[in-house]
Amino acid sequence: MASTAKDRVVLPPSMQVPGIPRYVRIREALRQRIDDGAYRAGEKIPSEHVLAKEFGVSRMTVRRALRQLTDAGMLVRRPGSGTYVQHRFVSYSNRLRSYSDEVLAQGFEPSARVLFVGIRAASPSVAAGLQIPEGEDTICIERLRLADGTPIAFSRVHVRRSLFPELAHRADWDNYSLYAHYEKRGLPPAYAHDRVEARCADEEQAQILGIAAGDPVLYGRRELFSPEGVPIEFGEGIARGDRFAYEVEVYRSPQ
Repeated sequence: MASTAKDRVVLPPSMQVPGIPRYVRIREALRQRIDDGAYRAGEKIPSEHVLAKEFGVSRMTVRRALRQLTDAGMLVRRPGSGTYVQHRFVSYSNRLRSYSDEVLAQGFEPSARVLFVGIRAASPSVAAGLQIPEGEDTICIERLRLADGTPIAFSRVHVRRSLFPELAHRADWDNYSLYAHYEKRGLPPAYAHDRVEARCADEEQAQILGIAAGDPVLYGRRELFSPEGVPIEFGEGIARGDRFAYEVEVYRSPQ
């Protein structure tokens, strides 16, 4: 019987040199299988016993390789079940949808932890984004966004208190969709201006997202408008660089 991609021990050229520890060779071979799609996201990989037999090493050596891939976010261990390939990235597209809708569409389970809800005076940047006077009251909602229980992003949203005063008194924010609320109030999101840039996490951001200070994050800013051009929301957030991707469709303008 011909061997499959999962059966072959294939190492990158950088690993095909003497002196590299066996657990590193195994780690890189498994990493390549994940990158090549031989082990797909959400799929259970062979057990430590099976891998140890395949590579001709002890289970302890295999366990060390798996631990490093788990620490890197490529694998996840489920007690009593086995080790699975982690869904590595949540992609946020340029389709104007809420975070929950985007995450659900990709097969993740969205959830959130509310960190703050209250009234805040508009800073210069918030005032410019919402087209209101500086210092005017806004309703600010800060949430930690998760996918399958893993922290993905932190978001801080400001909405015009004059448009949505009822939001200041809402208690259940964990899985509440602001976009759905805007729709119900007759101001459906129609278009937005986004800015995304790469940054390094500071100490506070790292603690919120469960990463190390200095790790890469994506900073995003969004100004959201109704069909009539009414500014609805000014939002800012950071997302983990190892868990988040931003996708944009690009079209060539006719000459």
